[in-house]
Amino acid sequence: MSDTPSQPPAEDPLQGLFKGLQGLVQSVAKATEAGANKVRQGVFPSGTGLQGIYGFTIRADLARPSITIDIGQVPQTEAVSPRIEQIDESTHLRLVADMPGVGPEDVKLSVTGSTVLLSAERGSRRYRREIALPFVPAEGAVSHSCSEGVVDIIIQKPGS
Repeated sequence: MSDTPSQPPAEDPLQGLFKGLQGLVQSVAKATEAGANKVRQGVFPSGTGLQGIYGFTIRADLARPSITIDIGQVPQTEAVSPRIEQIDESTHLRLVADMPGVGPEDVKLSVTGSTVLLSAERGSRRYRREIALPFVPAEGAVSHSCSEGVVDIIIQKPGS
């Protein structure tokens, strides 16, 4: 009989991801006590079969701790994925993106089906984000403005 060491079974990549999410959610309680704002981003480890980046933003205060999880933004360049706030209004969907250092002339917006591609570049600052919409907007139903690095996108809902 030989005593060959047995190797532990390989962990399922998604199981590892969910363990990490569980740890992150548990840390929200601790961050709440400290009133912390934390951002964590990374790339899925090689060998997992997953491609893309993930990002977590924890905003904690004693009144309203919150967690935002962005998964699946595949980087095309060394661009930053800006934080997007979606506001669902009666006749339109409003997207507000924070892109410091860019002006109105730097912002590019395109719509393909139900996906909006928002990008901007000025000097060394590069931003890129794809946003999935809950509907396909009509042609000409998307407008945007930019003031002091805040991009405001208005998307008219179908039938409005």
